[in-house]
Amino acid sequence: LITGNRARTGNGGGVLAYLSGGLVENCTVAGNSAGNAGGGVYCNSGGTISNSIVYGNTASTSSNWTGGTWAYSCAAPAPGGSGYTGGNPLFADPAAGNFRVNSNSPCYNTGSNAWWMAGGEDLAGFPRVINGIVDMGCYEVTPVHYVSTSGTATWPYDAWTNSAANLQSAVNVAQPGDTIWVSNGTYTVGSFVWASQRVAIVSVNGRDVTAISGGGSTRCIYMPNGGLLRGFTLTNANWGGDGAGVYGGGGLVVQSCRVVNCVAAWSGGGIYLNSSG
Repeated sequence: LITGNRARTGNGGGVLAYLSGGLVENCTVAGNSAGNAGGGVYCNSGGTISNSIVYGNTASTSSNWTGGTWAYSCAAPAPGGSGYTGGNPLFADPAAGNFRVNSNSPCYNTGSNAWWMAGGEDLAGFPRVINGIVDMGCYEVTPVHYVSTSGTATWPYDAWTNSAANLQSAVNVAQPGDTIWVSNGTYTVGSFVWASQRVAIVSVNGRDVTAISGGGSTRCIYMPNGGLLRGFTLTNANWGGDGAGVYGGGGLVVQSCRVVNCVAAWSGGGIYLNSSG
């Protein structure tokens, strides 16, 4: 992800490729600016842009890009080349710095697979190829499952109307790389949420209105193989070992969470991160 950069009086606010240039591959270049040309990417006699999104940049001329050889990329105006896509990539929330795309984006499943992608990861640490064809940009679109207090709890929980009533049900159907969206409410667990696969568990409206409670008798959540836990209050947990609020490994990212009133018998009362977590 290349964003928030500026070339004050020159070219290439995000990237400048000169002469033989180089390769910009599976990158998202957005929200950059240049005083002259190529707010996103400026290529002078070289440079290749592949499987990338270059959009939402600014410059005096050629706001997004100038020059280069393009393949399987999205930019405005349309850059040409094989497999190109012009127009809006439909970022999730660019004003908030969320440059992910969803399955309604023209960048979804329209890239070109490369050898390194087998076993490779996207910027968030999820599989680089999920649905057979790589997505343009730095993030792969992940299948979504939903949790709320008002859905019909109908498998596979793939819309708000049939959302799961508890987190564990949604986790059980999720594959590695999937995202689980959780609506407002306090989700009290009888047994802790166990996500052995690498998934993203994200609250819709944040920690002030979305909580996971251990009910005073158990841990809140266990994510030993990494992933993302974002936007929850973790509370009222009591555990006889390590990590009462959350136990995570494998590079787990705990983001924008509030952890309060959690008690572990051993270490990491609120959060215990192990194995590069």
